[in-house]
Amino acid sequence: RIAVILTSGTSFSGYTGAITAYGADSAQANSDGAAGTIYRKTASQSYGDLIIDNNNLSAASYVTTDLNGTTATGTTIGSLIMRNNGSFQVGSDDTLTISGNGTAVLANSASTLTNNGIVTIGGTGATFRAGSAFAHGSASTVNYVGQSNDADVLIASGAYVNVAFNNPGTNFKLYSKQPVVNIRGILTITGGTLTTTNAQTLSLSGSWINNGGSFSAGTGTVRFWKGPVATKTLKETSPFNNLTISGSSTISLASNLDVNGNFLLSAGTLDASASNYNINVAGNWKKVAAATFTRILCRPLIPTRCATPD
Repeated sequence: RIAVILTSGTSFSGYTGAITAYGADSAQANSDGAAGTIYRKTASQSYGDLIIDNNNLSAASYVTTDLNGTTATGTTIGSLIMRNNGSFQVGSDDTLTISGNGTAVLANSASTLTNNGIVTIGGTGATFRAGSAFAHGSASTVNYVGQSNDADVLIASGAYVNVAFNNPGTNFKLYSKQPVVNIRGILTITGGTLTTTNAQTLSLSGSWINNGGSFSAGTGTVRFWKGPVATKTLKETSPFNNLTISGSSTISLASNLDVNGNFLLSAGTLDASASNYNINVAGNWKKVAAATFTRILCRPLIPTRCATPD
């Protein structure tokens, strides 16, 4: 591990040498070396840049640099740069916060970031170039928090588990070239706007909870899909474009539901019985026989609560 911290100066551009820390392609089986870490911080940075570069020496799956492979740790850096078969892993008991401005994560070809814990991404988001990967463990969480000037944030492609967005005034944009965005856990919006940038399908296996932000649906589709959780919460006051509920789970409404396009209830249960929430569908409502819609109990003095669309 190499750390270079400047006590004066705002750039490393005047340095013409090389700073390297990488393993080797060993002739002995299962003994290839992983990349070391290079940490560079100028006098003007609150947190420096962490570089993971294995110089293309080994592409073996076991060649991984751990944030801390021994004990739980919480670390804050300014940016994360991975390249040349660099593989970096955040453990299940670790927290990594990337808090700088601009591109917070840059993964060049043949590099991998694996998150098994909690990763918080500031700045304008994460860029994973062709051939790189953003992998997510079964209980992992990614928080997107943007930066202070509310610049647009790019959401990296990948299959997330839990993902959250929080920065009032910030646009969090889904990656336009990813037609289906899979989220296997809980999606939470606390501040800012989650924005679809194409006719994407956002496929969710957990709850959708909006506690103060908004959702810009564009021409996309949100689909609640089967998952390990029997009952999921849907709380979103912004309108969906198209909405599909499928799988064997129960979707419990925690707010009014507004669909500007079509609503399909193809399997599972939509439960609106917890309160007198309104469901507005501008397009077609379709419920197949295998699905269930649970409304609020009929009250004779309020007949509108007894209506059940088929």
